[in-house]
Amino acid sequence: MENDQAIELMSVLESNDQIINIIKEKKYDSMVCLQAIPFLRLEEKDEREVLRILKKIKYEPQICVAALTFLKKEKNVMRIIKKSGYVPEVCQAAISSLNLGNKSESKIMSILNQVKYDLAICEASISYLKKESNLLKILKKNGYNKRLVTVVMKRLETLK
Repeated sequence: MENDQAIELMSVLESNDQIINIIKEKKYDSMVCLQAIPFLRLEEKDEREVLRILKKIKYEPQICVAALTFLKKEKNVMRIIKKSGYVPEVCQAAISSLNLGNKSESKIMSILNQVKYDLAICEASISYLKKESNLLKILKKNGYNKRLVTVVMKRLETLK
């Protein structure tokens, strides 16, 4: 079955399980996965159902990115980041769901540790951190990424 046929077939299927079977049949082809997102109707599901779907599709990154919009619980967001293998696109999409601005500095550092100091999440966290030691730890964990060094330097200047 060609990709365009798979997409057309998914558009007429009612069952998410059947749509997932098509995704599996096409070996998680990125185009098929991307086109499958609206057919899965994630917006109609509760978090438990969304997580079940993601598990069945082996946490395919494009669908994880779409699903993050519908997850409200931080533990579920963190689970998706981990299960997707810390794919940068998934980490980037998770930033707004993590509500970093409402967290203590120690909680932010805990999150960063859990996401293996993903560059995008680190960069989003910098404006919420005040301790020099935490800012330097982020730099070290990211191999002193040039862009990150610039952002941390600006942050340190504002803290003086």
